[in-house]
Amino acid sequence: MKIRFLLVPGLLAAAGVLIVQMHPLEIAPGTAAWGRLVFGASPDGTIPERAVVSLPGLDRGLSSELFLEIEVSSAARPILGISIDQEQVRWVRASRSGIVVQAVPKRRAPPGLRLRLLRSEGSPPPRLLSVSVRRRDPLPLGSALLGLIFCSGLTLVLMKRIGPMSAAATTLVAAGLWILMSTPALLLMMLPDPSALARFSLPFVLFGLSAAAIVYRAGSAERRFYWQAVALLAAFLLGTWVRIYFLPSAGSWDTEYWKAWMMRASSHGVSRVYGDADSVPEGHFLAQLRGEEPAWTLQSRAREFGVDYPPLAMFLWRWSWWAVGTAGSGLANDEAQNVAAKLPAVLGDVGAVLFLLWAFKSRPSRAAALAALYWCCPLSWLSSAVLGFQDGAYAPMAACAVVAAGRGRAGIAGLFLTVACLIKPLGLIVAPVVVAALVVRRVPLRAWGRALSMSLAVTLLVVLPFYLEGTMAPLMVHIYRAFAPGNLSSGYANPWWIVGQIIAVMREQTSGFAAPVEFVRLDAVDFPARFLGTLLLALTAATILWRYLRSSVAGAAAWVASSIFFAYSILAVGVYENHPHLLFLLLIASGLFSVRLQLVAGAASAAYVLNLLALSGLGRFYGPRYMALAPVAEWISGIRMGLGFDLTLILAVVNSLSFVLLFGCLGRELTGRATTGE
Repeated sequence: MKIRFLLVPGLLAAAGVLIVQMHPLEIAPGTAAWGRLVFGASPDGTIPERAVVSLPGLDRGLSSELFLEIEVSSAARPILGISIDQEQVRWVRASRSGIVVQAVPKRRAPPGLRLRLLRSEGSPPPRLLSVSVRRRDPLPLGSALLGLIFCSGLTLVLMKRIGPMSAAATTLVAAGLWILMSTPALLLMMLPDPSALARFSLPFVLFGLSAAAIVYRAGSAERRFYWQAVALLAAFLLGTWVRIYFLPSAGSWDTEYWKAWMMRASSHGVSRVYGDADSVPEGHFLAQLRGEEPAWTLQSRAREFGVDYPPLAMFLWRWSWWAVGTAGSGLANDEAQNVAAKLPAVLGDVGAVLFLLWAFKSRPSRAAALAALYWCCPLSWLSSAVLGFQDGAYAPMAACAVVAAGRGRAGIAGLFLTVACLIKPLGLIVAPVVVAALVVRRVPLRAWGRALSMSLAVTLLVVLPFYLEGTMAPLMVHIYRAFAPGNLSSGYANPWWIVGQIIAVMREQTSGFAAPVEFVRLDAVDFPARFLGTLLLALTAATILWRYLRSSVAGAAAWVASSIFFAYSILAVGVYENHPHLLFLLLIASGLFSVRLQLVAGAASAAYVLNLLALSGLGRFYGPRYMALAPVAEWISGIRMGLGFDLTLILAVVNSLSFVLLFGCLGRELTGRATTGE
């Protein structure tokens, strides 16, 4: 009995994956798929001059065949020019039955295919009756086997807690979600074709059977556990699928810097990423440090790249490139570089989930809910897996340092804070909270020594290769110059973003508030904006820390750190759109126990996601792999100016009000409720 319940969901998941991935798939004139996938041909299939058939998501690692059915008259058989992925055109004559077969050999290429069809000169326009894809190689079993193992293992775990019926019902949902994750984009593009619709409906049938079993066979306690488990499963699998799907995309333009640095670290070693030993000639160190002389730049792909990230980030990227190559992913070189550039941030998301499970280990249900919330929400994966920003890589380290300090674990706090800062300097913003939390905890002097020794040991270990290579001077020049003055706001919607637009309008540098917000450089304004921003941030941070020290609520460290990081995002100049990423992990790490915190977190998170979408969209996509995303990406590209003015101006107001609300409830929240599960 138990073995049967154990295997059924897993077998259904495996069978469903094979069904949705199997061919043939057929596109014919008059169908919805024809309008989505065929360009240049008339609705009845006639090709006046040329046509393009796009097949997104077609696995190029397997051999396939394209069957083109062409209308044949008794007078002559049409001749058709065929080209796959911009290759040389091959002219073929249709058979007497009107069938043209085009082999698609397996190759190391991204999923998807573009088929060009050309009319032969002097011949009448051919009429295409159908295009179908048939697989020549056996269907790969990897996803099906993983689904079998995952669902069967999950059933085994749940059976021990809630019994076989409820466990099977829960894992039926997991099986359906696994099938959805494995559904090819080409099948989705063919909906509502009856064949595609029948296969696509399989997971929803499993969802219905699962819900029916729980409603009619389970008690109230089992139902409650069932819905909680289903929500966690959906969050986990959704977050996983989104990350896997977007990893090979090109992301934001910033990833071109990451890839250039990564390839330099791989070819020359991390200690020479910032330049060779002679990049800073003797006597020129201070001049380069102050920006009076140009610093060394990295040449890559006919472009020059400055290097301004700390050395531990370079170690991570070098390891990432090695790991992607060693794993034998089968990706083309460009996509392999995209994956390697984003991998540290995505692994940071995994680290954030583990951190939240650790931080709330005394409250397992809340730990799972908060971890699932972070994992599935766009505030985490949009920045890391989609756009490729590296804030996700250091965020769990910084958050772990804060929570560890709040629990009096000075050594762990010093270790993780140093690691965070050596990945991205933004970790320094929470350093005062780490110190204050240790003071509140009244840790002994030897604990302070342990924290400092751990920090010093990690720093020396990271910079030692540069010292041995003689490249300490280039390292110091590039890291210092990363703090050079930039813009009033570099993309994050805060009050400086509004001030910059007002200045641009007053100077007639833009066509008014109906135009996108302009970036205004600090050296172009007539007042000391950098000094004012720093002063406001310092006063606000000092007020928050003073209230924290007076409260003696050590467990509120995560909430205090989120308040200071939010103050940085709102008050400091030059904040980029991706910089506030750590804020949301810290807010979640506070436990979100009060309605105020939930409101602040919800409003700020929504504004952050919309701001990223307005400025960077979903990043860059190349080739037919992401063709199904084209309508979504086009719609997102219009949200910034869709209201007739720049949406980010409204987001700046929302962010500012959210911070005022957070700062205003400072005293009320420091009452012991804002703790991390203690």
